[in-house]
Amino acid sequence: MSALTECTLLDSGNIRTCRGRMLYPALFQPSMPKGETDEDKAKYQATLLIPAGSDIDVLKAAYKELVDENVPEAKRKTTKVKSPFLKTEDQPRFAEMAEDFPWMIRCQAKFKPDVVTPKGDRTVSEEDEADEVYGGRWARFSVRPYWWTHPTGGKGVSFGLQNVQLLDHDEPMAGGRVKGTDEFAPVETNDLEDLE
Repeated sequence: MSALTECTLLDSGNIRTCRGRMLYPALFQPSMPKGETDEDKAKYQATLLIPAGSDIDVLKAAYKELVDENVPEAKRKTTKVKSPFLKTEDQPRFAEMAEDFPWMIRCQAKFKPDVVTPKGDRTVSEEDEADEVYGGRWARFSVRPYWWTHPTGGKGVSFGLQNVQLLDHDEPMAGGRVKGTDEFAPVETNDLEDLE
């Protein structure tokens, strides 16, 4: 397995994910959940589509460890725990991609993650956001698994977004910005008169 196709537990306690396609990135400005008006609920976030054949055993082990720590063994079969792993086939917008990307994870944070270049040698600035950070670009995340309990939402495990490494460019997807030059062909000046 290549380092890009497997998840790694880091010395920091964070987990570096395998390479995947980034969706819905809000890495420089926090995003509000749909229908939410409380600005304190705004979070930095991104979703990662995980390619088939990737080794995500480290993420799965971290999930199981948190469940084991927080749910007594006698109650594990009857306690519903929300998983951070989403089946792509269950997501209407992405179901057709499920064969190539069977899993996806949504990651959030209250603080701004560092976003670094493919070589990891410098931080990407907010001024570069439009060209560098978009849905569809390949990336790796560093995440920290955590347990949560909500009065109405139940119990679960989520991945807190720590940092992002941008990798290869690719076709924009899921609301990723498309360049105008990709959508408009040149028009002869004489043709413009016909448009008046």
